[in-house]
Amino acid sequence: MVSLSLGYVWFLATAGDSPNYLVTVLPTMLLLGGGFAFGFSSIMAQATDGIDDSEQGLASGLVQTSGQVGAALVLAVVTALVAGGAQSGGDFGQFHPGVNLVSGVAVVGLLLNLIPLIRHYRPKHGATT
Repeated sequence: MVSLSLGYVWFLATAGDSPNYLVTVLPTMLLLGGGFAFGFSSIMAQATDGIDDSEQGLASGLVQTSGQVGAALVLAVVTALVAGGAQSGGDFGQFHPGVNLVSGVAVVGLLLNLIPLIRHYRPKHGATT
């Protein structure tokens, strides 16, 4: 999730009106590719952690379904944002509202994944180290 968030934020920070391939596009694609490749298995493991063995399939199916529905909804909104930007000018800047949205979704996903980690590693009250 860190890699996904960094990829989108990197693109927003460096793209401008005419992005350079080596400075903007290639690093973004590497970060996003790594984020997708490593992130989804971690999300699945985290989502099914603590679930009874007899309900692992159900939990996995719910995670996959929610991911597919969420992606479809975000894609629809991003498409509308980009299409709206195309009517206003047609330059590369038309993509910024859509990239802003997916960046926000990635950062929210990162924060939601950090909450269980913070709870897990936070010292218990009254525990001595």
